[in-house]
Amino acid sequence: MHGIRRLIALSAITLATNALAQTQYELEIIPSDEPGECYAFDINEQGQIVGSMWTQVGSSIVERAYFWSPDSGVDLDTAYPRYTRINELGDRLAKSQFRQSDGTVVTIDPAPGFETVTNGDINDSRTVVGATGIVVAGTTTQRAMYWKPGVGSVEIPIIGARVAGTVNNHNQTVGLVIPAASSFQAFYYDIDTGEHIDLHELLTSGGPGTTEPYDINDAGQVAGKGWNGSAYRAWRWHKDDGFTFLPGLNGGDADRVNPWGINNNGVIVGSAPLPGFIWHAFLWSPDDGMVDLNDLVDTDFNLIRAQAINDKGEITGIGWFGDPSFGRVTGFILRPVDAICRADLDGDGQLTLFDFLAFQNLFDAGDPTADFDGDGQLTLFDFLSFQNAFDLGCD
Repeated sequence: MHGIRRLIALSAITLATNALAQTQYELEIIPSDEPGECYAFDINEQGQIVGSMWTQVGSSIVERAYFWSPDSGVDLDTAYPRYTRINELGDRLAKSQFRQSDGTVVTIDPAPGFETVTNGDINDSRTVVGATGIVVAGTTTQRAMYWKPGVGSVEIPIIGARVAGTVNNHNQTVGLVIPAASSFQAFYYDIDTGEHIDLHELLTSGGPGTTEPYDINDAGQVAGKGWNGSAYRAWRWHKDDGFTFLPGLNGGDADRVNPWGINNNGVIVGSAPLPGFIWHAFLWSPDDGMVDLNDLVDTDFNLIRAQAINDKGEITGIGWFGDPSFGRVTGFILRPVDAICRADLDGDGQLTLFDFLAFQNLFDAGDPTADFDGDGQLTLFDFLSFQNAFDLGCD
C-alpha cells in the first residue's frame, strides 16, 4: 500500500499566450486495493493528501480514512470511514474529531443545547467549522457552528444558518442558510469580528434560487455557484471585487460547472461537463481562463474531478482509467514539474549518472519528457536545460 504508481506522463503544452504555456505536469496515482475505490478530498502545502478508500476487511468491503504523503505513501486509519480535510500541521479532520500528526485525537463537543457534531473544515490555528444538531420527537434541528481551542463550540449567530463548510486562516467561514427544502443561500461570517455578509442577497438581490459556497482562501475569496436571476453560474467572490463568473469548459454547459477548491492565488479547480456530458477536471484562473486538466497529461487516465489545489499548484482529485464516462474511482495528485525534482528522471530521489542516461534514452526515443526547454522540439538546448536542472539539484 505504500508504493506510488507514477505515470510518466509529463506533457509540454502550449495554450495560446497564457501563463500555462510550456508548463509540464506529473500525474501520480494513489494506490488502493482491488476492488476498492479511492477518493482524495484535500491537499496541504506539503503535498499530503487525505480521503477515503474502500478496502477488503474479511468478507466485506468497508470505507476507511487514509492519509497519504510523498514520503511514506498510504496510511489507513481504521477508526474513521473518511478524512475530509488536512491543515499545515498535519491535523486530519473526521466527522466529529480530528487526529493530530502525533496521533492524539481531539473530540469536538456539540454547541450548548445540541447533541451531535459534523465537522466541515479545520484551519492552521485549529479552528473547526461545521454543524451541530439535536433530534427532538423525530425531528432533526441543525445549526452552523465553530469550535476554537480554549473557547469550545459556539453556534454561529445567523438566523437559519445550518452548516459552515470551510474556514480560512483568518477565521473567516462560509456556509449555508437553508430556509426551506431544496433552498440554499450562501453566507460569509467572520468568527473573530462577527461580520456577516449575505452572499445570496448580493447575487440574487433577494430573488429566488440557490447559492452555494464551496471554499474560501486566506484572501477572503470564495469559490461558489448560484442562480443570479437569469443564469446559474460558478463564480469567485470577494467583498472588494464582487463576483467573477466562470465560463463553461471547452463548449460545455456553464451552468453545470462545480468549483470545488480555491488556493491563495485565487486559482479554482473543480469539475465541468464537456459537450455530451463527459465530466472533466478543470483549472481556472484570471490569466488562463478554463483549462481542461486532461490536456496537461498524456495518459489513459481520465481526470474527472479536481477537489483541491495548494499554493504550489499541486492538485488532488479523482479519476479513472479507460472509459471516459465511467470507471473505478481512483485518487490522484497532479504536480507542476517545478514542484518536483525535474532532473531525477530515474525516480530514485538522487541525481546521478543514471539520470543522464535516462535523459539520453528519452531524447533518443523522441519522448516529450526530454523537451526540457519546453519549445516543443528536441534540440541541443534541451541538453543544456537538463544540465541546468541537474546543477540546481533537488530540495
